[in-house]
Amino acid sequence: MSATLPPGGSLVAATGGFGAAPASSDLTVGGNLEVQAGGLLNLGCEPIHYPCLNDPDQVVGTFSTHDTIAGDLTADNAFALVVHHTSIGRNVRVSGGGGGIDSCPKSIPALEFAPPYGDIEDDVIGGKLTITGWSSCWLGVVRSTVLGDTDLHDNVTGDPDGNEVTNNTVIGNLKCSENNPSPQIGDSVGGPSTVLGHATGQCANPALVQ
Repeated sequence: MSATLPPGGSLVAATGGFGAAPASSDLTVGGNLEVQAGGLLNLGCEPIHYPCLNDPDQVVGTFSTHDTIAGDLTADNAFALVVHHTSIGRNVRVSGGGGGIDSCPKSIPALEFAPPYGDIEDDVIGGKLTITGWSSCWLGVVRSTVLGDTDLHDNVTGDPDGNEVTNNTVIGNLKCSENNPSPQIGDSVGGPSTVLGHATGQCANPALVQ
C-alpha cells in the first residue's frame, strides 16, 4: 500500500530501538511514499550521524531505525526532506521545494530546531536518485548507495557549505549541473564517491569521485 504526506503535513519517524530499548518507529511502506507541497519528512535515525530522538546518548548513540519504502519516494515542492538509514526499492525524485535560500535563520522543531534542509544519508536506493530545483539552507547526499543514475541539477543552498556529495556508491552515472555551490565534499570530513558509470558536468571532478 502506498502512502501520501498531504500538503503542509509533517511526518517525523526518528525514534529507534536497541535491545531492550523502547520500540522503534520503523516505517514500512509497501508501495510509494509521496510528499506533497509544503510537507516535511524526517525519516530514520542512526548512531553518530543522526542520533534517534529517544536515544539517551545524543552524541554518539546506539539506537537506530530500519525503514523500508518498497516503491518510489517522491517529493514535489516539499518544505524539508531528511531521510536516514532507509531502504527505498525504486526511485527517489525530489523536485523543487526546500524553503528557500534565505531559510538558514529559521529553527524548525520537527528538525531538532535546524533550518529546513534536504538530506539523503546512509540510504540504499534501488533505482535512480534525482534532485532538481531544490532551494534551502543545505542539501547533502552522503554515504548512500544508488543502483541507478544520480542526477543533481539546479539546486541552490544558502549555506556555502551546501550541496555536499560525499562517500556515496553510484552504480550508474553521476550527473551534476547548474548547482550553486557546485557539489563538494565541504566540511563533512568525508571523501570522494565511488561511481561505476560516468561522472559528468560539475561532478566530473577528481576531488568528488574515484
